[in-house]
Formats: sequence, structure tokens, C-alpha cells
Amino acid sequence: MIVGGEWLGLLSKFVSSLIQRGIRATAARAMMWARIRLLPVLWLREVHAWSTADLAVERPRLLLPGTLSVVRGDLAHLPLLGSLDAVALPEAAARLARGAQLWLVLHEGRAVYSGWVFHGQAPTVAARTGWLHLPPRVANPEDMVTAPDYRGRGLASAMYTRIFDDLEERNLADRVVGKVPLGNTANRRALIKSGWREFAHVELLRIGPWRRIRVHPVSADRSLTQLFEWLSTELASHVGVAMSRSVPAPEKP
Repeated sequence: MIVGGEWLGLLSKFVSSLIQRGIRATAARAMMWARIRLLPVLWLREVHAWSTADLAVERPRLLLPGTLSVVRGDLAHLPLLGSLDAVALPEAAARLARGAQLWLVLHEGRAVYSGWVFHGQAPTVAARTGWLHLPPRVANPEDMVTAPDYRGRGLASAMYTRIFDDLEERNLADRVVGKVPLGNTANRRALIKSGWREFAHVELLRIGPWRRIRVHPVSADRSLTQLFEWLSTELASHVGVAMSRSVPAPEKP
């Protein structure tokens, strides 16, 4: 869904593309954008794997190469997002205003990775309002984006280590939850490598204003049951939710 603040950013990108690439290239990009962003408004089916990590549990520690620098971003850093396929600048500014944390990895002044950490509420298209209420002391790393030419270098896994350390050092959370598309095996492997454990698969089918959500547990571990109950309850506050109590064989990433 395209929120209000994004339209201004999209218009700015469109004008910039016209100047830099010309009409033909801009038209091709506009058609691709419409297929990716507008079609899901009419019809959308997606399945996400939800995972969690306990910050008190010993976990793998993965570090970034020394040539890269990490910053916790503020309004002054937002223009750097233009080099990534990240959220539009007005939406990014709105997120900062709501208390979300922006993380950036820079190489020679260019942003090669960006990610957000949310507290209190987590963005998800499965919720009719677009937001889920998070349990106390649970944070949500979300919208992690790596530049195409930097993928496969372990940036996501290393940044989870950095983000987890920050949450612990500033006593902001005891646990994190997050989601990735079920078919994104690379990201799911990165999560597992960083100490995450999957606890639910959420299937969303949306046709126009009608929607159906199915929530499936993927672990019989009782320590994860509470999180499954939280997610199921949150999504059940939106119409058309079906919950599965059986534990299917999880799809391995």
C-alpha cells in the first residue's frame, strides 16, 4: 500500500528520472513500478516466514569489513536512501518522527545498506491498518535493503549483530521479531545464521477490499508458542483470519 507521504517522493523520483534518463527509460521504469506497486492493490498473495531471536541467548557474531562504516541515521542522512530501493523520503521522515531507528552502512559516502528498527508497532501489509502492536520489550528490525552490487557479502547478518548489540547496550529490547518472504531463501538463511528461529508462516490473499489471512505455526517448541499466540491474536483483530493449530513440516530455507 502507498501511504500519503510517499506520493511526493515518487513524484520527485519521476522528475529526476526524466531529467537523467529521458522519456523512454522513465516510461519503462514507471511500467515496472506500476506492476510491482499498483497491481498488489488489486490482487496480492504472499507468504511470510516470521522469526524471532532472544537477545539474552548466545548467538553468532558476524562483523562488517573494515572498509565499511555504520551510522544510526537521522533526517540529515535521508538523502542517502536515494541510492537504494528503499522507502520514499517522506515516509522515511515519518518513520523517524514515530521513533523508528534508521541504520545505514556506508562505503565512500554511498549507502550500500539500510534497515529500520521499530518499537511499539511493526509495519505489515497483512494488517488492515498496516501496523501490528508489538509486545513489551520486543523490537522489529524491518525493511532491510542491500545494494545489488553488495549482496552476498554478509552485510545483513553482520548488521543484525550490530543492531542486537545496540538494543542490548541501550536496554531497549529483550527480543526481536521479523518477517521475510517465504521464497527468499537467502534472507532466511541470513536470519538463521544470526541466531533467529522461525515460529510462524503467514499467508495473505487480498482481492480488492477482501482479504484472507492464514497463520500456521512451524515449530512445536513451547518457548515459541507465546509469540505464535501474539501474532495470531493481532492478525485476528482483522477480518478473515484463519489460524492453524497443527504444525506442518516447515519449508527449509
